Parts: sequence; structure tokens; C-alpha cells
Amino acid sequence: MSQLQFTHPELTWFSSKGLNLQAVINITEAPASFIDNCNQHQIDLSNFSQLILLGHGGKKLWQQIPKSYFSQTNPIDNYSIDCFKQWKSKQTTQQNDIIQSNLLYPSHTTYHFNLQDLGNKVGWHNSSLLKVGINREFGLWFAYRLLVLTNTQFKSSIVNRTENICLTCSEKPCINACPVNAVTESNYHWQDCFSYRKQENSLCKKQCLARTSCPIALENKYDDQQMAYHYQLSLSHLK
Repeated sequence: MSQLQFTHPELTWFSSKGLNLQAVINITEAPASFIDNCNQHQIDLSNFSQLILLGHGGKKLWQQIPKSYFSQTNPIDNYSIDCFKQWKSKQTTQQNDIIQSNLLYPSHTTYHFNLQDLGNKVGWHNSSLLKVGINREFGLWFAYRLLVLTNTQFKSSIVNRTENICLTCSEKPCINACPVNAVTESNYHWQDCFSYRKQENSLCKKQCLARTSCPIALENKYDDQQMAYHYQLSLSHLK
């Protein structure tokens, strides 16, 4: 499966900015959980026709973000939002047609969307034993960055589900790599994982040993600095 399957012809500008996962979902194709969430929080969908979903895979986004962003709170979110604003401005200039939009994620509001449900719709990932998505191009090394309501009329990215490469892995090194046996074939014991990460002598403060042992797409594994940033941030939330 080539990386082109994870980009969209109307959104390729984002690839140069490190947002190399791009998809479009018609609102009429969105999961019921998304519609229910919008209704619950009184998010008006009447002026919008599509969702634009953006993410990143591998190391490129980290390499593209200017260092000045890291003096801000939420630097990756801010960078991603600024990229969307730039793209939207370019679309308005080139097509003389104003795109209406409503940023849903990241918005730091009290409501949350199940991004994995949307990612499944567009074939970005299947579930893994670590209960995070696994992508055929980027393995476990990808993340969601933006979800935006728009009034665009782009081609939909909805695809048929692909084979789960995690289930076809025979060795499953992630199980043996976890120092507290939190990863099993039948379950992920998140309580054990979180408790261990908070211990003073934990080996998983700046990484996940189970995640780094996964053999899929190792060439796209985050470098040490990128990995440490994300894991130290998540550890601070756990504490």
C-alpha cells in the first residue's frame, strides 16, 4: 500500500508541512457516534458538507515545525491550525470562493470526538494490541492533528477496511517487550501500564518499550527527541 493512498489530491499542500495524512469524509458518511456527539453539543452541521481529517506519519512533521512554536503552549496544535489557516487562505485566493469551516479538533473544549472511528472510515488504521491504531505505511508512528467541518465538495476518502496487520503478526514482540505484561493477545491492561509509567525507576518514561519493539514501518519511528517530547507530555497528564 503506497503512501499516496493516505493523501488527498485537493490537500497535498499539507504534505510539505508534515501533515502527510489527509482525508475527506462526507457528513452523510460520518459514523453515527460523530453525528450524535455534534447533536449533543449543539454543533450546527447545516452549513457544512464534509469533514477534513489531517494527521501526520513518521518524522516529517517534527522536522517541519519551526523552533519558535515550542515557546508556546500546545506547539504542535498551534502549528497544525496555522497550516490549515494558510491553506484556507490560499484556496480563497486561487478559487475566489470562500471556504466556510469550523475547527473541531484540536479545540481544547469540553467535548471530544472519536478520531479512531473516523480514521477507520478512511482506512488509516486498524486496531493494535496496544489499543492504538496501526497504519500500513507508518506502523504505530502516526497521529491525528486536525478535524475540520467545511463546505467543500471534494472527493470522499471512504475506503473498504483493510486486513489487520497486527493480527497477522506471528511473533508479536510487543507482548514480551512490555516490562509489566500490560500487553496481551486478548487485552491491554492500561491500569498496569499507567501505574508503571509513573514509577520513579520506570523504563517507559520517555518511550513505550512495547511500541518501539513493533517491527512494522521501523523506518518511520520517531527519533529520540520527538518520542521524548510526546511521552513526557503524556506522563505529565498521567501525574
